[in-house]
Amino acid sequence: MEFRFETTYDKRALTAMAKAARKTLGNTRRKVSQVLSWIIVVVALVLAFLPLFYGAPFSMVTVVTLAVAVILAVMQLSVDALNGAVAKNKLPKGSEETSAVFNELKILSKTELGVSKFEYENIMLMVETKGYFILILSETHAEIYDKRTLTGGTVDEFRTFVEAKANQKFKKA
Repeated sequence: MEFRFETTYDKRALTAMAKAARKTLGNTRRKVSQVLSWIIVVVALVLAFLPLFYGAPFSMVTVVTLAVAVILAVMQLSVDALNGAVAKNKLPKGSEETSAVFNELKILSKTELGVSKFEYENIMLMVETKGYFILILSETHAEIYDKRTLTGGTVDEFRTFVEAKANQKFKKA
């Protein structure tokens, strides 16, 4: 049995990959950073509006404090898109388009730069989103496969095949 994908590493794909990594890898430092950022947003909002409740005039300090709160909130709400954009900028030229083949023995991934081979047992984590299958191979390396381009079988057949080969289940993200 053989499955094939043609995937473009574009903003949509890289954002999905960043979201999957954030939700599944469980980086404690990243989670602490997110919680602290939201605490700072709440504190900044309280500090900005508290003087107004006591009749103080709207000042430049209030404007700056609100700006900081809004910027932090926007960054937290768009962290996956930001991480996807950073990944897109770091992507080597020639690796934006990938053809992948999943066969009985291994995964072959081909770009303009060359061919990479992956063994199923080297998959650290498998994640499934609405539009993609994502294989996380390490903390810094993941591969993404666009479900819309799957040939050689159905999405369900592919999922069952890879889960059996990797001896693990796909996590939903």
